[in-house]
Amino acid sequence: MFANPAAVYVKPDDWALARALAYQPKDALSPLTADQLMVLDGTGTGHVDAAWMPDSGRVCLLSAFRNSADSGSMAYESSSCVDVPARSPADAPSIVYGPRYLGLSDAHGSEWFEIVAGAREPLELRGSYPRIGPLNQRTATATNGVTYTIAHYNWGTAATQSPVIEPPDLQPPQLCTASGALCQDALTYR
Repeated sequence: MFANPAAVYVKPDDWALARALAYQPKDALSPLTADQLMVLDGTGTGHVDAAWMPDSGRVCLLSAFRNSADSGSMAYESSSCVDVPARSPADAPSIVYGPRYLGLSDAHGSEWFEIVAGAREPLELRGSYPRIGPLNQRTATATNGVTYTIAHYNWGTAATQSPVIEPPDLQPPQLCTASGALCQDALTYR
């Protein structure tokens, strides 16, 4: 439930909405609609990473890939609904979920998600690490007034995640607020 939902990229009959509905918690306060689904990444035809809030205390995340040979079946999908704080952080933004990954595909690599409460500025990926990004983000305000930014980024592909020797001067990737007030390792699973 959003007081001001993010931009909408799905139609009411979209397959991404149908997949999200399959994971909508049974105790959600209202049915999930197309204007509540925040698409973070996806081709629209066979891949989607999305988020929604079934109520002001949870954010649900979805990563789904359809089989290219049969558009009706799923090659892979994963979903998770996580509790988020009911109050906004007092002085500074805080990461309330992640980084965590929901999926892995040959074409897209691992799909990473983070949820930041109270960010009043955009997020960015920092560091000189190859094969990470792009960063996609959507911000929504829950009906209780708490603002959440849901961030999504990819790391490599299945082929590039095999052990490789990296140059010694690489800086590990970090997810940060634009001002740098908050930074956290982007690939340290929490």
